[in-house]
Amino acid sequence: MNRTGPQRQSSRKGVILSMELVLGRKLSRDATIEVADSHKPGERINVRILVPMKNATPDLLWATGFSVRNRILVADASMVREHDTISVDQQRL
Repeated sequence: MNRTGPQRQSSRKGVILSMELVLGRKLSRDATIEVADSHKPGERINVRILVPMKNATPDLLWATGFSVRNRILVADASMVREHDTISVDQQRL
């Protein structure tokens, strides 16, 4: 049984769901979460989150000429993919 296909999809979805949970309802609304993953243990994973500034802060400085309207808050996180805990023998079952 080959599990790499479902694992790739579920791990990517798992990262997105985790990020939405961390962001909360207000920040995750209209947010874009991008996951760049090579799916190989030991390789880098990059997660980029783009949140509209209007969701993160009130637009209080618009009268002074600085507005958060149409601005985006961007966060990048890079990490190393962990090795799978399922042994090769277990995958063959």
